[in-house]
Amino acid sequence: MDVATVDALLERAETAVTAMVANLLTLDENPSFTLVRHTTFDGVTRERHGRALADAPLLWERAMAMRTAVTDARRWRGTERRPDADALAEVARLLTAPVIVDPTLASGTGLTGRTLFGAEPPTGVRLDDLAAALDVHYRAVADAVRVIDTIWQTLLPSLQGLASRVASAQEQARHLELHPASAIGPASLPELAVRVRTAQAAATTDPIGQTHAAAALSAEVDALEARLGQLTQQRARLADELADARQELVALRLLVTAGARAHERAVTRVHEPAGLREPIDGRVLDGADGLAAALDDLDADDRPWTDRHAALRRWTARAGAIRADAEAVVQANEAPVDARDELRGRLDSYRAMAGAHGAAEDAALTASYERARAALHAAPADLRAAAPLVVAYVGAVRARVQDDGRKGST
Repeated sequence: MDVATVDALLERAETAVTAMVANLLTLDENPSFTLVRHTTFDGVTRERHGRALADAPLLWERAMAMRTAVTDARRWRGTERRPDADALAEVARLLTAPVIVDPTLASGTGLTGRTLFGAEPPTGVRLDDLAAALDVHYRAVADAVRVIDTIWQTLLPSLQGLASRVASAQEQARHLELHPASAIGPASLPELAVRVRTAQAAATTDPIGQTHAAAALSAEVDALEARLGQLTQQRARLADELADARQELVALRLLVTAGARAHERAVTRVHEPAGLREPIDGRVLDGADGLAAALDDLDADDRPWTDRHAALRRWTARAGAIRADAEAVVQANEAPVDARDELRGRLDSYRAMAGAHGAAEDAALTASYERARAALHAAPADLRAAAPLVVAYVGAVRARVQDDGRKGST
């Protein structure tokens, strides 16, 4: 091996050693490395980075052994422009021959304090390979420190924030007087607080493994706060909702009355009206077990507001069912008179059409109109008899209008 080749190898080895020592100094000055180095990790974090971190103390030992070998090579190289053949051979051997591995080291890859060489060593590693291995190991340690520290910086404050939010939720639940047996009552909140504290403790030794658990806890606390917000609004609106229920009770009374009146009008104004429904019994509103009595009980109730709110929801559901029935009664009972009025309107509109075409004095049309009108204005009106009369009159008027149209076109 010539001098230029040896010098190039020596320069490359010195550059590698200098870079590695600089990297290790930077790593030692990183406060996060100190924390990571003195933490015993477990779980997912240990699975991913435990081996690299466990061997981190060997980095300096191996780097110093490598620097010793390179320093020996530089000493043998000397400053002469052309060293003698023996010195050149020794430098080449130092740079290219395998370094003997100390079999007593637990890792099995540590270098001895002195750089020993011999013919065909049973175990060893070339300096180039050692430099590459050290670089890979250093990067693994640096990456582990970066990943763990980054997660710590976000995860631990996040979990602390969750603990504070759960404490606030407990206070809010007490203020809302929630029943302990409720889904988010005082009995369930301590359990959530324990799970948050457990995640905090686990995050110190397994930050990677706790990221998903922390995200799930955060979503759970978000839902809890949203639910507590809804309950706070419900409590604030309870008085207004009770007032709304009073107004609904008044509206239901009017609706029930309208259904009864529509029934009365139908049976007095239409002969044998079809589809009538019996009026709703007013006792469902004002009887002993009616809506009014239930609402009075709610107003005077001294139970927790959550129980009163639940009772009001049941009252509202019951009132809604009564409203649906009452509206159906009104619609059914108004239909016969509405049908009579619709027939009257149609008859009068075709009477006006006949007059517009000069047929107002037509004896046949007038007789047809009078028969239909008499049937519709009878009390009660027989719609089964009146409807065909209206249809006959409408048909006669249309025929007259069409005839006038044909005459006008000729």
